[in-house]
Amino acid sequence: MPLKGTKSAFSESGFISSDTSGTPQTQNAYSQLQTITPDLGGTSFISIAISSDGNYIALGASRANANGSDKGAVTIYSNVDNVYTLQTTLYQNTNPNNQYFGESVSLNSDGTYLVVGAPSGNLSTQVPKSYVYGRNGNSWTQLVQLNPSQTVNGSQYGNRVDISQDGNYIVINAPNQKIGNNQSGIIYIYENNSNTWTEQANFFGANIAFNRLGYSGLVINDDGTVIVTTTASAGIANNVVPIYTRSGNIWSSYGNILSINGTIGINIDNNANIITIFGSSQNVYSNKGNWTLTGNNAPEILSSDANIGFVAGSYVQESQGNVNGYSYTGNIFYTIPYGLIIEGVTNNNASRLVVYEQSNKKVQIFKKN
Repeated sequence: MPLKGTKSAFSESGFISSDTSGTPQTQNAYSQLQTITPDLGGTSFISIAISSDGNYIALGASRANANGSDKGAVTIYSNVDNVYTLQTTLYQNTNPNNQYFGESVSLNSDGTYLVVGAPSGNLSTQVPKSYVYGRNGNSWTQLVQLNPSQTVNGSQYGNRVDISQDGNYIVINAPNQKIGNNQSGIIYIYENNSNTWTEQANFFGANIAFNRLGYSGLVINDDGTVIVTTTASAGIANNVVPIYTRSGNIWSSYGNILSINGTIGINIDNNANIITIFGSSQNVYSNKGNWTLTGNNAPEILSSDANIGFVAGSYVQESQGNVNGYSYTGNIFYTIPYGLIIEGVTNNNASRLVVYEQSNKKVQIFKKN
């Protein structure tokens, strides 16, 4: 539904054009470029990644059963003259059923590296894994299978993955990792040295019930110097958002910022100057020697230059940051009748937006006009 207080009219394409006072806009900021309908059998969830240059899109279908019950698959699309065509489909045929390969995906800036999480749907017996793939021209090859150093079955290692845009650092969570009887969660940080990935550090969450470090969000900035993550799942009151920073080869905990009543989405810009938290409260933190609450109306999806964001639910709203980048306001430009968007990403300057419509299992690609 449109935001409260808005007035809007549908066009045949499904776009609406209005500002928050109901004044028609002369031109939509974004238009629909392409629709993709993944056909992998049984999939009911899609994870999305897009390279910063906008040339590669990865779709993880973790419930795909084309190669076995819920083993999962990842499809990669390349951009040629503003048309995204299927380049390859990745499977892990040696994985057991219910491995959930593709539960999370992440691409670096030019789409030369892809990280795929396979956290396992059979928590009692299967060992979760993550994979790194490399691209050479149009060919993709598995470079390494990452295995957690401290995680046991049921940890959901690979529930969230992210790679720095320079391709040198990967962060992976294991939100169900336990300390005693508590699901504290743990995040792992890996460094790339000539395509050899080694664990550089790991951090446990607090030893409290349902802490679940990284469960609802995990991001690393462009050069791999700052990691922002979450605790617990959306809807839990008074979650905290832990921050970790790197100096040389040493990672340390910076501390926490507060997320009231749950966190759905977190973002950090490429220079680690702005963190946005989207949930029941939408807060913007800026780095002025320390992380300080400086704004609100934070978007759910943020471009890495921090200038444009999006809110996606039963509609898509483009949000333009103000001159200080601390507050975001904008216009609805696309609606989904009786539908829901559950995943979305944008590239560096928001020239591309990719969202997944759960109700009709379609992926929509938008371009900036």
